[in-house]
Amino acid sequence: MAAEKAQAKSISARYMAGQEVPEKRGWPRYAITAMARVVEPLSLAKAEGRCTDLSLGGCYVDSINPFPKDSRVRVSIWQGSRCFQAEARVVFSQMGMGMGLMFTETDPAEREKLQAWVHELHCGLETVASPREPAAPYLLHAPQPVQAGSPVRTALMHLIDLLARKQYISAWEAEDLLRELLH
Repeated sequence: MAAEKAQAKSISARYMAGQEVPEKRGWPRYAITAMARVVEPLSLAKAEGRCTDLSLGGCYVDSINPFPKDSRVRVSIWQGSRCFQAEARVVFSQMGMGMGLMFTETDPAEREKLQAWVHELHCGLETVASPREPAAPYLLHAPQPVQAGSPVRTALMHLIDLLARKQYISAWEAEDLLRELLH
């Protein structure tokens, strides 16, 4: 443990000094904004957050309450109608920040989905979800219309704007949500 802390301090000092830091990851990472649900299978404890990096070998999930390092988990990542699931191990965890996951077991069909998704990210192709499909797998009913001029409608408009400005949702997702809200 002391050796790991010393190595971490050494790496962080090198980074702060502008020196090159060795890359431990075996796969290139791609920036992404997607929803993530991480479940520990024994206790069924859940952590939900935002997936901000994705690779063929793992991902990073922003979460206030990440699981501890070395936890075995099941991760689901979705963006619009696209969803990917895999078994993973927590390889990095920082309370209040998030966790790095390394995929350990993936069905062949899920692996194909991941490869296609990563290929699109690598090529810079935008993945656009169908506006008719739910944004999350747990949305099971159609939303109720919101009256024009109501405080709820105003609050929703402000929330959508805030989510887009903080880049939790893309500009096109914000436009779709506002269009749906206003019609």
